[in-house]
Amino acid sequence: MELRKLEVNNVNKEILHEYELWFSSSGKALKIRLIVESVPKSIVEQRIKKAKRKAGKKSRKPSAKYLYLQNWNLYITNIEQEKIVSRNIILLYKIRWQVEIVFKTWKSYHGLEHIRGKRKARIECFMYGRLIMIVIMNFLFNTIHRNVWDTKKREASLSKVINHFQVKGIKILSLLLAPGKLAKFLFNEFLGACRHCLTDVRKRLTTAQKVRLEGQAFALA
Repeated sequence: MELRKLEVNNVNKEILHEYELWFSSSGKALKIRLIVESVPKSIVEQRIKKAKRKAGKKSRKPSAKYLYLQNWNLYITNIEQEKIVSRNIILLYKIRWQVEIVFKTWKSYHGLEHIRGKRKARIECFMYGRLIMIVIMNFLFNTIHRNVWDTKKREASLSKVINHFQVKGIKILSLLLAPGKLAKFLFNEFLGACRHCLTDVRKRLTTAQKVRLEGQAFALA
């Protein structure tokens, strides 16, 4: 393995180091980029505290090397530097994590991990029903998310939106044969979700806000 330092950037008080790594095996060589991002002190303290607590449950102590690594985020990619710069690689990884959260939310809140019965027809019916519900809830969430951002410059919470409508499930079913009343009920619940299903306010930018800022930067470039 060969390691060569390419650049050091200081962006928004966060230090980025980038290295070029070459791995060789069986006569073949692979070039990758290693991007190292410094972590804010408050996050480092949380990580170290969590690491010590986890190790303590096993009557161990985390090594000095492991604790030192809590100061950094490490990203690996084989995309050429000419195609995408370091800070955008980091942003893409954060977007990917948001996708993982969406899948985890679908699994947890729509009961996909608990399948009852053994008959093929029963399982298919269950899965199709859940997938239809996911599509409906995703449509609702996207509409609510867009409305909340346009009117309040806030982010909507997917888990809160799902909970908001799940507790109204029986009421929705009772109105299926009364389209007018159902439409009015859903509209009122939509407005309620826009008021109450928001992410917590925090000082640092959300991933969605960072994506919007990057999009504006690209548009101006």
